[in-house]
Amino acid sequence: MFFVASTANEDKFEMTVRIAQMKDISELANTIVSCFYDFPPILSWVNSVLKLTLSEDLRYRLKKSPSLYCCFVAIKKSEIAGAVEISLQKPWWSITTQFPYISNLAVKNIYRRQGIATKMLTHCEHVSRSWGYQEIRLHVLSDNHAAKKLYLGLGYKIIPEEMNWYCWLPHYSSRLLMKKELGNLS
Repeated sequence: MFFVASTANEDKFEMTVRIAQMKDISELANTIVSCFYDFPPILSWVNSVLKLTLSEDLRYRLKKSPSLYCCFVAIKKSEIAGAVEISLQKPWWSITTQFPYISNLAVKNIYRRQGIATKMLTHCEHVSRSWGYQEIRLHVLSDNHAAKKLYLGLGYKIIPEEMNWYCWLPHYSSRLLMKKELGNLS
């Protein structure tokens, strides 16, 4: 695929986006867990369980390597700075409708606001077009203002909010489904 790797000079360090490999699994799981979860020290064992579980999930997805799944990693300063997955998803109510869906977009805190998420999303959009789709979707938590601002700035639009039974729980943040219409592959 021609869009697998790219580089950009940011500050004085080069950033590369490439397809994840088996050798990346441990660092990839650490990156995703550290971006999405923040447990107090007394619950640090939960991080270990999450990393192990996610490592096995990633190993399965990478090994299975379906033709309509891809995991990208952003490399900066010789380490994984961020990651994102894209796959085909079906809504629960449909047997035939599928759409490209972005998940697990994560950028380490020290590398945020350097264009890494935008670069990885651009790769996902190229993949979506190469699969023959003209749109791409993702979810974002309603209280994740930085991510919402990023997605809206890149042309994603909010689709009516989904309601779940657990939305009534205390400290619950609803998920917003966002969609971007893509042009043809150029």
